[in-house]
Amino acid sequence: MGILYAQATSLLGWLLEEIETALEIEVDGTIIGKSFFGKVRTKRYVTEEELRLVIDALVELRILVQLGPNFRLNKAALIENKAYSQGVRDALQVLPQGTKEIAKLCATIPNALDDLVEKAIRSRTLDLRATLLDLIASAEERVILASPFWDLGTARELVQPLSRRLAAGVRVDLLGRFQEGSNEKRFLENSIGHYEKCELFEWYERPKGHSKPTTFHFKAAVVDEGSKAYLGTANLTEGGLRSVMELGVILKGEPAEQLLGLLNVILSVAISVKTGKPYIKSRL
Repeated sequence: MGILYAQATSLLGWLLEEIETALEIEVDGTIIGKSFFGKVRTKRYVTEEELRLVIDALVELRILVQLGPNFRLNKAALIENKAYSQGVRDALQVLPQGTKEIAKLCATIPNALDDLVEKAIRSRTLDLRATLLDLIASAEERVILASPFWDLGTARELVQPLSRRLAAGVRVDLLGRFQEGSNEKRFLENSIGHYEKCELFEWYERPKGHSKPTTFHFKAAVVDEGSKAYLGTANLTEGGLRSVMELGVILKGEPAEQLLGLLNVILSVAISVKTGKPYIKSRL
């Protein structure tokens, strides 16, 4: 019983708890629509994918009963499952230290995917876009974002959380294959490039005597001294974060620290957009 509920509690317990608390003050039989979920106060930004997983978990326990695009609140089921809900949370809190994961899978789910397939994917993964935004928001010292391809829409979305981190004194290093005069490059320079601790890098060169360029195709992000990292397939574009099937992993511990070291090496030979010269870090 409650497979989806247990998965939602594990991945999105903070969101599930806020929605259940909001439902507790509603009258039995209340029609719950999109506007209800939009009014729920949450600790961070909620994506549609995350909200769908939580709603599916509540439908699984019959707390919400589907009525077309809306839902009817079954208050009896909410009360009846309260002890079960707390039991799931308590069980997750007391898991032995040795079972803690050093990697979690995240995904972008394609548009118009079969409902059952979408549900199966969502139940096994974190939302990739939300995970990256959360990663940025958690940074206290430094953020590194590396993607060969960016687009203007995603650059605009990322500038907001990056600006908040920069204003808090966090260093931000962005790596891409930025084309000369590209809209996203110009936008990033104008929006956050003036911050002393913000640096844009390019790594795409054609060494003499070689027919193929030296560049990169990986997509990665690291915060602070490797406390947490992302490595995956998604470019920082609308398709990569919203509509095309992409996979990635969130890393902690030694793998995240190793990825940080690797990115530092790459940044040491990349070209600074500000100076037009390689940026060599003193600690390398």
